[in-house]
Amino acid sequence: MLDEDVRKLFRVKAEFDWRVPFDENGVQGYASFLSSQVRTARLRHFDAGAVARVIEHGARLAGDREWLSTRFVEIAGLAAEASHWASKDGSELVRVEHVEHAIEQKVRR
Repeated sequence: MLDEDVRKLFRVKAEFDWRVPFDENGVQGYASFLSSQVRTARLRHFDAGAVARVIEHGARLAGDREWLSTRFVEIAGLAAEASHWASKDGSELVRVEHVEHAIEQKVRR
């Protein structure tokens, strides 16, 4: 499922880099990927701040402010965990603090 989503959202060519440029297209691709994860995995919707924090995390995974990581399994896991924390918090939306908490929990593990 994730591979299909990635192909649709990033128009994958024969060779796929481990990162994409941190530009308008990359940001739109990340937002679209999150949206597809919300639909397919039935996650809570993300507010704008939460989407921005996931994108920022993608840049950190890439190790460069000009690139975003294409480790989408990890991004999907982060989205699912952030949605879980939003649910535990009784929030209808995933907010930046839920993404932060999911990142912190991953670091602890």
